[in-house]
Order: sequence, then C-alpha cells, then structure tokens
Amino acid sequence: MDDKENWIGIANRFANQGDFRGMRASAKEILQIMPEDADAYAIMAEASFYMDEREQAKEYMARAEEREPGNLRARLVRAAFFSADFALEEEIKELLSIVQATEKVAESLWSQSLRYVRFKALAWLSDAWLLAAEPEFAMNTLLAASDMLTGEEAAECYSKALFCSNYRARTPAESLRLHRGYEKFFEGVKVCHPYRIEAAEAGALQPKAALSVGEAMAAARAEADCERRGVALVAQQAKQEREPLSRLTQKALPKPQNEDSLRLWAWEARANQRRMEEEKEYEAFKKELEEERRSKERREARAASLFSGARLSPSPAQRIQMASVRVQPTAPPMEKRCVRTFSRKLRIGYISPDFRLHAAAYFFMPLVRDFDAASFEVTCYARGKRDRVTSLFRQKRVQWKDVSRLSARDAARLIERDGIDILVDLAGHTQGSGLPVLARRPAPVQMTAIGYMATTGLRAVDYFLSDIYCSPWDMGARGFSEKVLRMPHSHLCYAPVLRDMPKSGGEAPFVKNGYITFGSFNNFSKVSDDMLALWRGVLERMKGGRLVVKSKICSIAAGRKIVKERLQRFGIPLAQVELRPYSPDYLEQYTDIDIVLDTFPYTGGVTTCEALYMGVPVITKAGGTHGSRFSTSILENAGLSQLVARGDMEYVRKAVELADSPDILRRLHRDLRARTEASPLMDAKGYMKDLEDIYREIAEDV
Repeated sequence: MDDKENWIGIANRFANQGDFRGMRASAKEILQIMPEDADAYAIMAEASFYMDEREQAKEYMARAEEREPGNLRARLVRAAFFSADFALEEEIKELLSIVQATEKVAESLWSQSLRYVRFKALAWLSDAWLLAAEPEFAMNTLLAASDMLTGEEAAECYSKALFCSNYRARTPAESLRLHRGYEKFFEGVKVCHPYRIEAAEAGALQPKAALSVGEAMAAARAEADCERRGVALVAQQAKQEREPLSRLTQKALPKPQNEDSLRLWAWEARANQRRMEEEKEYEAFKKELEEERRSKERREARAASLFSGARLSPSPAQRIQMASVRVQPTAPPMEKRCVRTFSRKLRIGYISPDFRLHAAAYFFMPLVRDFDAASFEVTCYARGKRDRVTSLFRQKRVQWKDVSRLSARDAARLIERDGIDILVDLAGHTQGSGLPVLARRPAPVQMTAIGYMATTGLRAVDYFLSDIYCSPWDMGARGFSEKVLRMPHSHLCYAPVLRDMPKSGGEAPFVKNGYITFGSFNNFSKVSDDMLALWRGVLERMKGGRLVVKSKICSIAAGRKIVKERLQRFGIPLAQVELRPYSPDYLEQYTDIDIVLDTFPYTGGVTTCEALYMGVPVITKAGGTHGSRFSTSILENAGLSQLVARGDMEYVRKAVELADSPDILRRLHRDLRARTEASPLMDAKGYMKDLEDIYREIAEDV
C-alpha cells in the first residue's frame, strides 16, 4: 500500500504539471504492484480524458467502477465528461456528491488519491457554481479548497474566493475582514523593505512632505546619546510639520532604548501630529461640505434635469442645455497636492497578468503611452500570457520584462534590483495576480489600481487608487486596509485601442421597432435577486418593452434553463426576454439596445464604457462601496449624472422616464460617443497629469 500511495502521489504531481503521459505511466506502475486496482484505472481514465482520448477514458472509467463501485476518482472523471458536454446540472450534482463523500472521512485518514479528488472536486465545483450564476456558493467552495493547500497555492485559491465575494452585497467591515484573511498566507516571507511594514504598523504611513523620516533619522544618528538623538529626531519632525514641539510630545511616548525603538518613537510622533492635523482639517471640511451641498442644489435648480417629473416633456432649449450641463459631485475641494521635484526620474513599475486582450487592459494604454518621460521611467512586469494585443503595450519608451515564469520571490528580487520607486499592481485579486510579489515589498512605495474593485488586505500595499465619485469624501476609507487616494476626475481612463470599434451614432432601435429594448451584456453572475426585482419593475411599467440578456451562461442549454428559472421566479415574463449567447460581435449588437440596465452591487466597468461609446445610455444605481460605484464614476465623468440612481425605486423611475423621452433618447444615441470622447473619461493626458501628481506626492525622496 505504501508503494501504491507513492505512485499515486507521483501521478498527482504529473497531473498538476500537465504531464498526462506521466500520469498514465504512474498508473501502470501501480498495476504492476496491484493488478486490476480501481484507483490505477481511474488515474488512466483521467489522463486519457485530459489527452482528449474520450473513448479510452470511458473504457478505463468502466473498469475502475467494475472493480470498485462508486470509486471517487472514477466519479471525478464522470463529472469531467458532464462538464465537457455542458451538462451543468449533472456536473454540479456529481461534484457535490463527491465532496459530501469525502467529508465523511476524517482528514487524518485521507489518502493521496482522496485528498486529490476532494480538492479537484472543490475547484471544479466552484467554476460550475460561478457559471451557474451562484457566486456565493463559488466563494464558499473556494474557501474550503484553500484550507487544503499551503503557501502561494492556498493564497491563489483564497484570492479567487475574494474575487467571487464582490458579486453580492457586503458591508465594508465584512469585506475588509475577508480580504485581511489573505495576509496569513505570507506570514514569515522575507520582505525587501521591512521598514515600510513597520512604519505602516506604527500608523505613520502618509503622503510625504518636504522632509522624510529617513532624512530625519540620518540627522538624528549624528547625535551621540540615544535620548538626545530621539529628541533631535522629533525636533526635526516638528520643523518639518511647522508645528511646535509640544504638539508632538503631548502623547506620552516610551523613552527610546535602541535604534528600533527610536524609529518607532519618531513614527508615532509623526502619526500623532498627523491625527491632530486631520481633526482640524475635518472641522473645516464639514463647513465646506455644507456650502458645497447648497451650491450643488443651486446648480441643479438651474440645470436642465433629465428626470424632473413622472413624465418628461422638456422644451427644445432644455434638451440642448441638458447635453452640455455637467453637475459636479457633492464633495469638498480636492486635497492640495504637494507638487515635489526630485533629483532624478521617478521609476514607476506596473505589474499585471493582463497586458493582453482583457477587459482591464482597456484602461492601461495611457500608463505606457502618455506619461511624462522627462520626469518618469516606466517598467512593465508582465505575469500573464502574450497575445496580439501585448505588442501595443510594449512602447519604445517603456522597459518590458516578462516575469510570467518567475516565482513571486524571484520577481520581487528583480523589481528590487531595478530600483523601482513606486510599484503599482493593476490586477488585485484576479487571475494571475501580482499580489504575492507585492507581499514581499520589492518597492518602498506600493499601490493597487484599476483592475480590482476592493482592498487587497495586504499590509505591504500602501495605497488604493480611487476617485471622488467611487469614494466620496463622506464614505471615508471604510473597507480598505490601504490609504485611499482620490483622483479629481476618474481613476479609469478608457482607451478603446485593443480592437477595431464599430461605428455609432445611428438611430435608436425603438424608432424602427416601435418598442423600447433594454439590455444587459454583463456577466449574469452579477445579476443579483435584487436586480431581477428591479428589472421586473421596469418591464411592468413599460408595456411592450423587451429585455435582452447577453451572457456566457446563455451559450449552453443548461445555462439558459437556469436564467429562465430565475427570471420566472421573479415574475419576469419570458415573452419579453431574449437570451443571447456570447459572441465576438457583441459590440455591434449594441445597435439593438435602446437603454442598458446596469447590475448591482458588481456594476459594469468596461461594459459601461463600451455601451456609452456605442451610443447607448446606461442606468445605474450608486452603492455605498468603491466597487458598487464604478458605473457611477463613469457616468459622472461623462457628464451623465442624471442617469445615476440613488436608490431602488429611483433606478426604476429613471429607466422608465428615459424610455418615455424619445427625443432625448434619440439625441443620446446620436451624440454619446462624441460626448464620451470629449470627457475626462477619455482624456489620457489630463488623467496622467493627475496620476503623476499623486506619484510625486507619495514617492520617497530620491
């Protein structure tokens, strides 16, 4: 039995490496030891399936079940056949049964084969749940799978679970708790810049001012006595902040006994000073906020509102005015950026698996094309596969390094050797994430931006890039382990250069159809039960209206059945709904849609941008988290604040009123592309100027 277990372990390793011939060879070794062994035949069936030898796989699976009815590894192969045949319900049923069977066996009694089968069943089941638009089940399944792994494999599995968590509503506190669990997978890893971790723990991580903590420490070390050095350091800090020393020393701090405690003493003093400043700033902010609210009310009263009554009938003059009015958000003036100069160019590193044909890549082009080459050096660290789009990002002015085959440790060492000043993660908790690299702190300043909608949960990530619409001032930084940095316009800059974009500006479809067509091209997993209830409300009020649901789930019969059952459960007449499968020409199909209905709490990102670019207005609901306000930010920046609802009933009302305003709907279909192109949403140079001001603010002194 020991020999059999050893060979099963080897076969499992071959399976994880994609060496299916090696799997089959290992199974044959087992048959030499134990002729007619069921597990050996099951391994051969699995290897044959992976090698696309389906008939042979069925033969080996039958042999395994003849010798051991209900063999779990053979049942795993059967689930693989269900998946290949797109029999989603049967696949889920079989995988659930396997998981339940393995739960009955104590973990201490798991064999090599049983452990492998349980993990594979959990991993496949999570994919099936997500395809079936059950992201909550997918998340819980992935959490269970992560408990079976260690190290970075466990971190990757947990990261997938975190991504799934964003599909359904969660409080900021709950989301933060889940994401902070990611930190445990990197306990004890060697970091390149440990002092930054210590500074963050001391509460001193703030955008830099004219004098750095490092400079102050260097000056203080010149003093002979440890206590005198500590006093000198705090005095330097007081000078930096232009505040009396007494303000800094109001809090009782322990007397420093060594260099480490001296550093922490100084950092605590800095943090204390900063808290005092923020209290004073907050009082001023409240006054400014009240004035801003009054100012906004006055502006809105003067502006032509798209939705001013139960049924809109604007004058021609109002319609013209509507097209040019942009209402600013309720927010205080932006914090003053500390524009700094440096002795050399700042080195910015971007790490992502998505420098390829990917949704997030539509926002990457300004980063490599429109930066200030006189002040910045840019290096891209690619962790993903290359395709025809990758060459677009390999700009002449940008250094390009493929780290897809490097471990997280080796990639971190490379980035440290490159002397990157600010390392920017562009993926967050998505497939192929660079977060295991950032966990090792290869750069003194690290931030996450663009590619993910929530916190990383990592202490090693200092900043999260947002904007004044996704993270309004009254939301603070709830749900984030990082300090939130707010762009003055959008934290995204849409650049549709990855493919040829179809023409827009045609006639709205209702003109020829005689009825309004609503549409959703988002992943159906984003469609929560609450959204289905709102969609029903829209269709009930728009007699004769239709709804087009285009998603990957509609590409298979089992998926269409799931969608129809959910629609019927919420009273949506199927006669008013058209289900469309995924297709490469999805952009052209926007010409069939009058109004897009956004999802919630996981709103559209690139899908919202695409709809606007194709001339189709989007109705969205603003939530209370960064991730639930992506579309809000996009619409606000496009000058379409009138399309943003602040609640459920307003969402329905705005959709119906826009549908009931044919002249405005025609104008939007005709002018939306030009309007979007002229907005901050596509102003690459303005976007990079704002972003580079932030880089200058948070950079260490160089």
